[in-house]
Amino acid sequence: MAVKQFLFFAANDALPVRLIKDAAKLGTGLDNMQIVQMYELIYYLYKTDRYDKKALRMLYKYQYYLTPGDKKTNPEWGSFIQQMDMCYHEML
Repeated sequence: MAVKQFLFFAANDALPVRLIKDAAKLGTGLDNMQIVQMYELIYYLYKTDRYDKKALRMLYKYQYYLTPGDKKTNPEWGSFIQQMDMCYHEML
C-alpha cells in the first residue's frame, strides 16, 4: 500500500484496517492513507443511485447483518442509512 503510494485502500480485513487507523500509534508509516470501508461504498452507491438499491441492501445484510453477532454489533438497514445520513449529510 505505502510502497505504491496509494492514498486510499478498500478492505474489510481487520489487519490492514487496524494498521491504517492506528498508524501513528503503531508506527506503521501509513499515516497518509485513508480507508474506504465496504459499508461506506454501499452507502455512497445507494445515495447516488448508481446501483440497484435492493441489491445494495442485500449486500449490506450479507456483509454486516448475517450472523447473530453481526446483528448485535451492526444496525439493521434502515438504521444504517439513517446513521450514515447523519454522518454524511453535508457531503451528499
